[in-house]
Amino acid sequence: MTANSMISDLRHLARSSGHNLTTWAAAAGMKRQQLSEYVNGNVMPTLETFTRLADAVGYDLELKKRNP
Repeated sequence: MTANSMISDLRHLARSSGHNLTTWAAAAGMKRQQLSEYVNGNVMPTLETFTRLADAVGYDLELKKRNP
């Protein structure tokens, strides 16, 4: 999974939770413009930022062992 696909998945979850960029950004404790940079692929979020974005829409990030 790439960072861009993770952001895309999170954006879908945010929309499904009733968020737009403004409310999602506020819930994640950042400015809308900053979130827009991540969503548009202009800036790569850190792991900490991914965690904040997921938490803001009620999800956790976790690592899972792949099946061989």
